[in-house]
Amino acid sequence: MSTEQVAAELRRAVIQKRKQYVMGGALVNGFAKLNSAFPALADLLMMNQYGKKLQSFFGKARGAETKSSLALKAGLAMVIFSVALYGVIFSLPLVPISTANKLALTPVLMVVSEIVFWVGGALAGRDVVSRYRNYLDPREWCKPKEKAS
Repeated sequence: MSTEQVAAELRRAVIQKRKQYVMGGALVNGFAKLNSAFPALADLLMMNQYGKKLQSFFGKARGAETKSSLALKAGLAMVIFSVALYGVIFSLPLVPISTANKLALTPVLMVVSEIVFWVGGALAGRDVVSRYRNYLDPREWCKPKEKAS
């Protein structure tokens, strides 16, 4: 679409005082309405084909490559180690050191634990972290499991 066509479409939308306006003609408007009413059907009809075209143009999608086994294991180990560091924070009152040292160690352990967690998450990958986050979320523990049919 040329800039003149875009300007004409915008002018038409302002004149009609439209809050929403889909540029591109009747076919695009029809597809937008189909997508809002039946998104699964719209995906089936158009988006799968469009996705294939985009993939052939841009190559593999970002994140589609698999993580190496070593990076995955190292990432998971770092995430587990960060949880262990938080456990050390809770055990500090039981350690026979001065209160000043305990107060100094607490924020240091918290910062180190967060850094280790995020680096481990980056190594393991977004999908792995989001999957295990659901396992560790206490709100999910009491919900009934959905049965696969």
